[in-house]
Amino acid sequence: MRHVPHPVVVITALDCPALSPDDHAGKRTARIPDHWADTEIPSSISRHDQVGDPRILAPLPRAMTASSFTSLTLDPTPTILFNVTIPSRSHSAILRAGSFNVHILSADEHGAKLADLFARGYSSANSVSATSTSRQEPLGVLAGLKNYGVDIAGQLQWEEAWAASLKQKSPSIRPSADSFPAPLLQGPGILHVLKCKLVDLQSLETTEARCFALVAGQVTEVVSANEPDHSMGEHQTALSYVDGAYRGPSPAIMRHSVSANSQ
Repeated sequence: MRHVPHPVVVITALDCPALSPDDHAGKRTARIPDHWADTEIPSSISRHDQVGDPRILAPLPRAMTASSFTSLTLDPTPTILFNVTIPSRSHSAILRAGSFNVHILSADEHGAKLADLFARGYSSANSVSATSTSRQEPLGVLAGLKNYGVDIAGQLQWEEAWAASLKQKSPSIRPSADSFPAPLLQGPGILHVLKCKLVDLQSLETTEARCFALVAGQVTEVVSANEPDHSMGEHQTALSYVDGAYRGPSPAIMRHSVSANSQ
């Protein structure tokens, strides 16, 4: 399989803390999910003015690079498929959110850099934010992406929806999943974004007791780049990974050995 080209995509999801009623103050509080790491807590502190309490947790974006992406079917509804090693924080976020975005990367240095960035796992998440501004941003692994010329769409919407959810005193009132969009990345290196909702999940156990989750997503919308780069020809080619390197229609763009530890 080393010599078989695999499409490389970046998958994002929004990981929301659990909401629970507070018996003392009559307000909802946010509980830290079990799969969150202690080092991620500072990045999840809400800065939204409507929350009022600077200690309240906020949704935390997740991102992972996948080379198992494929089209499952186009009819009757376009459906894609990929797998992810479990347990993982990205997998937990996708299950909790029920939706995610798949970013089709361009076969150039921009696409290769984004793929390499999110192939490192969450242990290296701070490597991006370390080069960003000193101001704390509740963006987790996505912090500092503006240094790559990449914008993150949806943040204002999920921050406002989260603030409104915290004000709801009745535990029976739950926010709509559509209120918390998965982070949508726009900028150099991204050809298309497939907005997906979770439609299926199957776990497989091997003889080595490794577990893998097969995730199928139903494509609900396709967002394309406004100004495609034609420097590589009339038709751009998506990034792929083969024989230990990120590749496109030209020789290797960035030689990199993907770690066995995925998110």
